[in-house]
Amino acid sequence: DAVAYASAFDTKDGEWQEIDLPFKDFIPVFRAKTVTGDEAKPLNTKNIVSMQVMLSKFEYDGALNPSFRAGEFELPIAGLRTYRGSARAGGEEEEEEEEEEVTTY
Repeated sequence: DAVAYASAFDTKDGEWQEIDLPFKDFIPVFRAKTVTGDEAKPLNTKNIVSMQVMLSKFEYDGALNPSFRAGEFELPIAGLRTYRGSARAGGEEEEEEEEEEVTTY
């Protein structure tokens, strides 16, 4: 068990969407509880080794996900990519620049 970093997003039924999740906005969590204090370090993108997409009944700190619906669901994903944009690893801001694709899956 270790601190993980999470970012929530909603989807629209029957619509393809492009969803951007800036690394600087990811929240440190441990077992669905927001991490605070000394443990709440900014996400260092050099340490990313895996990712997951999860539908949960809960959001952060025990709050219910208002968009959750019980039962089967489908989330087609056409692709995932990382990009350099307005934030660097560790949360440091840099000048706004055109997005540059780094990795595509």
